Amino acid sequence: MDGFSRQQLAAAFRKELRGLREKQYITRDEYKRLTDAHDHYVKSRQAVSEPAVKQETLSQVTAPDERETQPKEKPAKQQKPKKVRTREQVRERNITWSLILGVVLLLISGLVLATSQWEQMGSVMKVFSISFVSLFFLGLSFISRKYLRIEQTAFAFLTLGSMLVPIVILAIGYFELLGNYLSLYGDGRYVLGLMGAVLPLPLYIRNAYMHHSRLFVWISFIFSSLTVGFGLSALELPVDAFYLLLMVFNGVLLLFHHQYKERKQLQLFMTEVPLYTQANLILSTLLMLVLFENELFYSFNLLLTASLYMAMVFVYKTKEYQFVFSALLAYGVYQLVEHSVLQSVDLVVYGAAGLLYIGFAYAWRSHTFVNKAFMYTSGGSHFSPSFM
Repeated sequence: MDGFSRQQLAAAFRKELRGLREKQYITRDEYKRLTDAHDHYVKSRQAVSEPAVKQETLSQVTAPDERETQPKEKPAKQQKPKKVRTREQVRERNITWSLILGVVLLLISGLVLATSQWEQMGSVMKVFSISFVSLFFLGLSFISRKYLRIEQTAFAFLTLGSMLVPIVILAIGYFELLGNYLSLYGDGRYVLGLMGAVLPLPLYIRNAYMHHSRLFVWISFIFSSLTVGFGLSALELPVDAFYLLLMVFNGVLLLFHHQYKERKQLQLFMTEVPLYTQANLILSTLLMLVLFENELFYSFNLLLTASLYMAMVFVYKTKEYQFVFSALLAYGVYQLVEHSVLQSVDLVVYGAAGLLYIGFAYAWRSHTFVNKAFMYTSGGSHFSPSFM
């Protein structure tokens, strides 16, 4: 029994040593020395008495090696290793130096312009200066991305350089470098605006795809609206025809999103089209409600706008627009009846409009709130024609 207990204790001791070694509390040499000492201790207990064995084991475990007691020679002093920068540190250093370089060059440019008297510079030189600043930022963007590998700084320079492109075109028109026709106050000012909107548009679309940038996606959308707006203005259309075609453009956007929203190549833009379309339609509607000339033409625009809001309800699942649809449809029908030959049969037209609301209420019968809203609107149009 006593021998069996000693074996258990020995196994437990070795297990603890292995645990200490695996957890790196003791080194490999210490582990070997302790196991050898323990083996020697176990063998000694079988041959000598207990006190003698303990004294011998204590001396073997605690006594340092002769080599350890000897004075160690001091190692030769090594040279300090050269500091190696990490990739992130190199990147931060490149960002810092590129920003410092850009700020210094901008300060020098501003100093040159301030001391050379901007007013005494010719028109061509002024436009050239603005163009140079744009090209300078675009060049810095290329260098930062291609050679310095700092994408965020490259994107910042690209944004600055790209946004200066329409300003260059605006400056050309302001200084009348293309003649009086293509100037800010000439007859071709809308053509100049069209040039300022459409020329940088491919650059913005390219930047959006290259950097997967939501900022450039929205800049592209804004310049698309400006392109359409200046293009329609250049045709010298009446105000009502202008807003009619603007609503057609909004309808094309809805149709385009409905047809191509699953295209992977267009996902970057398609994800933003719903919000852009809604903002564009709301802005166009507000402007149209204020600016119009012919009441009959105005009524057609209102009805077209109401249909677009109803299309947005079905395409984008935004049920809140059904209230805008109801109001615009009622106002459009009223304008159409009051300024056309339908005035003699106004009660019939208003009744038909009420039935249209009932039809939409049936289409939304699964949505209690929307269904009740259309039913109440239909009741109001039937019992109070003046509601229209």
